[in-house]
Amino acid sequence: MSYFKILGLDREPFSTSPDPAFFYESQEHHAALMRLMIEIRLKRGLSLILGDVGTGKTTLSRKLFQMLKERTDIIFHMVMDPTYDSEKLLLDSLVRTFGIDMGLGPDRSILDYKEEIKKYLYRTAVDENKIVVLLVDEAQKLNAMSLEILRVMLNYETNEFKLLQVVLLGQLELLPRLREINNLWDRISLKYMLNPLDEEETRLMNKGDLSIYSRLS
Repeated sequence: MSYFKILGLDREPFSTSPDPAFFYESQEHHAALMRLMIEIRLKRGLSLILGDVGTGKTTLSRKLFQMLKERTDIIFHMVMDPTYDSEKLLLDSLVRTFGIDMGLGPDRSILDYKEEIKKYLYRTAVDENKIVVLLVDEAQKLNAMSLEILRVMLNYETNEFKLLQVVLLGQLELLPRLREINNLWDRISLKYMLNPLDEEETRLMNKGDLSIYSRLS
């Protein structure tokens, strides 16, 4: 018998995987989720969630996906490892992530990729009235070229809203790099920092951890 069965639990509560079933909704994490939901619904464009290692950024991203996946008006895409050596590799990855069919032509140019993505966003966000969300986890891995491509895509907009809603979740080292890119920093509509649990939150969670896990399982 598994140890968690002996403890009266239905599943492994101490896994290091980002299972949203065990998402601990501290005041900060709840606020981050609610603010992200508002930014996405209002189609404001770019949101930034920063936090040190272990503050729950990835688990928060899974929780956000869980909250949005049932909504027919939202198309949610997630990039887990945004490490790209060239502009074409990133654009090709985005085309595949968005499910865009570009045909079999091997000589597609950078301009072709951008044009196809723009047409997809206009068709989906304007003609079909859906919200397209691109969440990038481990965003501190984005290089200057990748950040510039995202900045350009945030220029795709109507008079009323951005066609692509980008959520960046990254470690603190991303912050000074973003601040150096003025025309991207100014586009961030939500800037939010996730801090480690304070002493009181840690005490309450540790005191009642088994009951918390039991309720969530």
